[in-house]
Amino acid sequence: MQQNPLGAKSEKKARMDRAEKMIEELVDKVDECEEEMVRMRIAHEEEIDQLKKEYQVALHEKDQEMIRLCDAHQLEMQELQRGKDELREQYERLNNRSGDGASDVQHINSTENGMEQSGEMENICPVKAEDSNTAVGSEKVPERNAPSRAPLGSIDTNSEKPGEESNGYLQPKKAPSEGCNYRRFYSTKRACS
Repeated sequence: MQQNPLGAKSEKKARMDRAEKMIEELVDKVDECEEEMVRMRIAHEEEIDQLKKEYQVALHEKDQEMIRLCDAHQLEMQELQRGKDELREQYERLNNRSGDGASDVQHINSTENGMEQSGEMENICPVKAEDSNTAVGSEKVPERNAPSRAPLGSIDTNSEKPGEESNGYLQPKKAPSEGCNYRRFYSTKRACS
């Protein structure tokens, strides 16, 4: 039995046609995929560019906000520093005033204490013992010829010099100057006459 050569050729040609058609379909799909890749790449690049722009805008706004905050904090620090300097100056002025007042009081007290210890106040302006209870600056002047006080039972009518013993008691001496007040001493700083 002999084979038909035309039938074999037609069958082979049909297989080749199917293979070529399949290859063409696959090539078309590859082309479509490449086109899709290009389209997606372009879309992604555009999206990335947009995100970069938004990021730059947000970063610029954040930088401006930080600059404003830094400027505001700097101004606040300067205001606080000025207030601190003013308070320090006020404190130093008050401290100097209180120090001057304290030094004046201390100088007056030391002068009075020194005069009391040296006896200058008594020598310059002595006052009789019985007039020590009178107010400073009063106009009361004791009698110059008044008898000296002595303990009871010890008064001697004999004329003895003041300061000498009379019946065992010492008669007080008369003060050389009477009626002087300390106000005059402090105001004029002159010895009583």
